[in-house]
Amino acid sequence: RQRQMCIRDRLAAPQINVGKFLYPDECDFKTGTYTFDISTDLSSYEFQYTVSRNDDNQHILEKLARLVNSSGAGIHADLAKNASNKIALRLTSSQTGLADGQSYLFEVTPSSDHASEKAMQTLGIDCVTQTASNSSFLLNGTEHASLSNTFTVNNAFELTLNKPSSQANPVQIGFKTTADSCLLYTSPSPRD
Repeated sequence: RQRQMCIRDRLAAPQINVGKFLYPDECDFKTGTYTFDISTDLSSYEFQYTVSRNDDNQHILEKLARLVNSSGAGIHADLAKNASNKIALRLTSSQTGLADGQSYLFEVTPSSDHASEKAMQTLGIDCVTQTASNSSFLLNGTEHASLSNTFTVNNAFELTLNKPSSQANPVQIGFKTTADSCLLYTSPSPRD
């Protein structure tokens, strides 16, 4: 049986927080120890980092990226660079989509001490740059949404959405008869 599928407006996307862009060879932080939390639906992770006298922004942001990436929080951290060659810490969720009633996949908050709050203002990673979104698609003319780009239809087969399509040019999904879809491969058995 043939099914028509059209990926409407969008694919499912992760949440992305991009911090403030800083000159890599300068230091916008005071010497000291700072703390911030990253909270998800499942857990909260505390990150503590120290800025030394000889640290520059590049070293500090790279250190933070390593901390986040080794935490197991389900968030990937890397450095973004803009046209002015400034760098920023970018946090990207491994998960995509938002469940009903959910407004974010992760939240970044500084500790309540003044120094950590000031450092967070410099980092800027507490602001959401891209909100996570669900995929939106039509299946046989009925609108559907999914938290991810991979999902199961009728508990029968798994689909992965790769790019949007149009209603004028929908993707065709179908099954072949058992005889058409099964091939028998034989090979001679080894003899001793």
